[in-house]
Amino acid sequence: MIMTNDEATALLLLNECKTTQFYKYDCTTSEAKAFVSLVGTPEFNGTEDVQWYSATNGKIRATAFLKESEYSYVT
Repeated sequence: MIMTNDEATALLLLNECKTTQFYKYDCTTSEAKAFVSLVGTPEFNGTEDVQWYSATNGKIRATAFLKESEYSYVT
C-alpha cells in the first residue's frame, strides 16, 4: 500500500505534536460513534445547541458532531 501525500503529512504532524485532534461534522449517531471508536470508547456530550461524541487515546482525540436532526435520537 502506498501512502498519499496527505497521509504522510498527517503522520509527520502526529509525530511532531504533543496532541492532535480530528473533527467530523454533520454526522448521524452511528457515523459519529464509528468515527470516534477508531480512537477509543465514544463519550456523549452536548448542550442545547450542539451534541457530539468524542474519544481520546494517548495524544489523539477525535470528535464527531451530530446533525441537528439526530439530536432527539441520542440516548
